[in-house]
Amino acid sequence: MSKLKIVEENEATVVSFLDVAFLDETSIKELGDELENLVKAKPKPVLVINFSNVDYLSSAVLGRLVKIYKLIKASTGKLLLCHIKNNIMQVFKITKLDKMFEIFPDQEKALRSLKGAGFKFFWQK
Repeated sequence: MSKLKIVEENEATVVSFLDVAFLDETSIKELGDELENLVKAKPKPVLVINFSNVDYLSSAVLGRLVKIYKLIKASTGKLLLCHIKNNIMQVFKITKLDKMFEIFPDQEKALRSLKGAGFKFFWQK
């Protein structure tokens, strides 16, 4: 059973987590595999990952996110993160991953940032 909610938002795939924490190796592997399959399904993937439900991330999840980032970058796609809670944001800052990832306060701002990058969305004419 998927631990992700996946919604297509025109050019972007918006992913939300259904679990508040990813701790065990099996869950992390399934999560990573599912995200990788989403990325590989499109020639130029645009992925917005919404962390609003997530209260805790293990270092293994951060490792999988870096791998997803590299996959997307290799296919000239885009990876945006949003709704990261303060305690998790501190981990991103300590590990300097806040410099690697594009992070937005909410999903709407993340999607709007794509507007000038050649992506079309419902609010554009």
